[in-house]
Amino acid sequence: MKQYQVRTRHTREAYHIYAKVHMDARIGGPLARAVAILLGLFILTGGVIAIWQAGFRLLYILSVLVGLLAIFARPLGIFRMTHQLVNNSSDMGMTIDYVFRPDGFTAESPGGVIQAGYDEVCKFFETNKYFFVYTGVRMAHILPRADFISGDPAAFPTFLTEKTKVPCVRRPY
Repeated sequence: MKQYQVRTRHTREAYHIYAKVHMDARIGGPLARAVAILLGLFILTGGVIAIWQAGFRLLYILSVLVGLLAIFARPLGIFRMTHQLVNNSSDMGMTIDYVFRPDGFTAESPGGVIQAGYDEVCKFFETNKYFFVYTGVRMAHILPRADFISGDPAAFPTFLTEKTKVPCVRRPY
């Protein structure tokens, strides 16, 4: 019987990577980020040139601000989300035990036990250090590769994709 066990604790780093994955899932991947940055640079440059040639006007100042927002929206969003997760987290430092069985998985913490079927998984992401198993729009189970105590983390994406029929999306961080 194939089974995976993970004993983990949430950390600031885990929340930071989760925020990146979550923002990418909402906004798009590297191409969408590149387009946003280029568009932001274009708007910013136009606003700066307009201010330089015609002086300070509200419309030109707004275009500079919109350009800056387009460039820095993702980094600011990631910072804000990480900050909120860490500050609002009641489970920082608490041990969470996950068991992935052929018929579903459980997450046990001092707060109780969550049981889920594989049909509840709606998204699945893999990074260099973590797996993120979403069972809701804003509910991801964070599984560090280093915290697997049973089962091979390298085989986990294949196992979970077979069980959930949800493809594993790879992120480069």
